[in-house]
Parts: sequence; C-alpha cells; structure tokens
Amino acid sequence: MNNSIKIKGGNLPESARLFKEVMENPGKMFDILRIDMRERAEAAVNEMIKLELSLFLGRGRYERPEDGKALNYRNGYTGAREYTVKGLGGIKVRVARDRKNEFRSRLIEKYDRYDKALGKDILAMFLAGMSTRNIELFSSQLLGRRVSAGEVSRVNAEVEAAIEAWRTRSLAGHRVKYLMLDGVNFRMRVCGAVEKTPMLVVIGVTESNERIFL
Repeated sequence: MNNSIKIKGGNLPESARLFKEVMENPGKMFDILRIDMRERAEAAVNEMIKLELSLFLGRGRYERPEDGKALNYRNGYTGAREYTVKGLGGIKVRVARDRKNEFRSRLIEKYDRYDKALGKDILAMFLAGMSTRNIELFSSQLLGRRVSAGEVSRVNAEVEAAIEAWRTRSLAGHRVKYLMLDGVNFRMRVCGAVEKTPMLVVIGVTESNERIFL
C-alpha cells in the first residue's frame, strides 16, 4: 500500500528527492525554472498565433460565419520549427495556416528564427570586435542557440542598410541655427583587424533648440 502524500505535480517522496538534488547542486534549480518558463512561453506563443489567425478570419475555431458562408478556413499548421527567445532558449513554434494561404503572422514572421533582441546581441558582439567565427563558436553559451556565420553577416548587412538610409536622408525639413563638432575614436573591425578609427560627430541645434545628429 502506497502511503505517500499526493501533492500538485507529484508526490512527497519525489519532491523530497528533487529537493535533495537541488541542495546538492543549487544551480539545478535555475535549470528547472528555465525549462518550466520555456515550456510556458512555447504554449503562450503558439496560442497567440492561433488567436491571431482567428482575428484574421473574423471568427474563432469551430465558429460559423454570421451569414453561414465562409470564404476562407483554417488549414492545419506549418511544420514545427525552433524559434529562440532571449533568456529562454529554443521553443517549438507551429504557425497556423489558412486554406487560401493568405495569413501571415506578425508575431513570428515566416523566416524568423530568433527574436529581435538576439539580433541586437549579435550585432553588439560583432561591433565589440568579435569575429564572425568566434560569434558562431560561442553563441550557444552566450545566446542559447548556435548562430551561423551567415546569420551574423545578414544581421550586419541589415544594419549597414539602415545606417546608409539614415546617412543619406534628406535634412531639408530641419532649420539648423548652429553646429557642434567633435571627434571620437571607436574600435572597429577593418579588413579583418580591430583598430581605432576616428569619427567626426556633428550635432545640429535647430531653431526650436532641438539637438539632432547630422
């Protein structure tokens, strides 16, 4: 006869065993918490995508349209793919589909593999002087997933495009009354080597006393 006391999620002997393991290795507690948070995050994200499709179709699952006619229907899911969340690691995401293939999730776009915060971390490591190869080698420990050299290059290319768009933007709408100029050195990767690179910073002060980088 089993006289163990039942508790939520298990029984007392099992909980005591787990507690003993955690006391012997305190770091294991955070591993357990991360696993639980990752599972909860995975469930929440997948549920949000289902709700997103319901809003797109204008009705919930198993609900009939008001006029009795539906122009579009649910059509299963895409194959599960791994999506990495900063601080949690990889979660499995299944994006719901519609029959006409018109639905596009705005929560997780079609080719996304990690959240935007990770992209910023990759860029920060690259700008700090880490080589593409080193980022690839250490990304699993630092970011929770392996980042390929190609992904690092893509993030860098996206930033370069954004910088170029900012650099060549029109200043016609700004009425600048005077300029402030200063020089600063940054450690930058140039032709495979990290070296100090001087940069001229120009700040304009508009007639409304707003400061803008030029």
